[in-house]
Amino acid sequence: MKSLRKFHPIAALVIGLAVLFAGPSADAKAKIRVVYNTEPNHPFITGKGTKIDAERPGLTIDLLHEVSRQIGIEFEFKRVPWRRALFMVEAGQADAVFHSSFKTERTTFGAYPVKNGMPDETRKIADFSYHIYTTKKYGVSWDGKVIGNARRPIGVMRGAAMFDILKNAGHKVDDAISSAVNLRKLVGGRICAYVDLEGVVDPNLSAHPEWLEIVQKLSPPIRTQPYFLMFSKAFADSQPELTERVWDAIGDFRKSPQFETLKKKYGLL
Repeated sequence: MKSLRKFHPIAALVIGLAVLFAGPSADAKAKIRVVYNTEPNHPFITGKGTKIDAERPGLTIDLLHEVSRQIGIEFEFKRVPWRRALFMVEAGQADAVFHSSFKTERTTFGAYPVKNGMPDETRKIADFSYHIYTTKKYGVSWDGKVIGNARRPIGVMRGAAMFDILKNAGHKVDDAISSAVNLRKLVGGRICAYVDLEGVVDPNLSAHPEWLEIVQKLSPPIRTQPYFLMFSKAFADSQPELTERVWDAIGDFRKSPQFETLKKKYGLL
């Protein structure tokens, strides 16, 4: 009878390491890297810069935290300037970004929830409105269809969808990295109007009473549209079921009583 060979301790170590690093366990949570803007968009994004407030990060982050708990995943959030956020998704450095409006150009690298070939608004994060901000001395007008007397460039946020919209309408457009920079350009006479989300601009105006006395907000909104959690195309293609589950969970949670409670936390009700 052949004797049993001794099991070498180094071999045992190698096997142990192979088991340890073979891959995540079946119950490991999927981690999704999400980037979003350093600019506030009250109440959906609170605070400014790269810091994320643990207690009141904003309605969207709290919504996604609830989604992660419900479907057993983990979101890893990072704040960067908007144009960089889009680049990170395109370059594979992030898996998803919010808040992204639908742009055909972005579908080359990004994925939106779709129904019948159109963006599925039932699975949006929210609707946001763009307003025109100007001052009396420029005489810029807005009748709900046409921007009149725009003799100087119109300011927008760098990377925003409004850049192409205004440019295609025949306006000169000037972009800047932040709302504060655009407002300073407006007050200083470098641009005749500034178009951006009211949730981005209004808090900046409230923080600067000297601007409140000068800057006018024109109505009605120039544009109101749905905004989504846009996944990278690479992520959506590699994990289609998980991507759809996240979008479904966002839509379901927005219709829940818990979402109404979250809205109260941020003073929306």
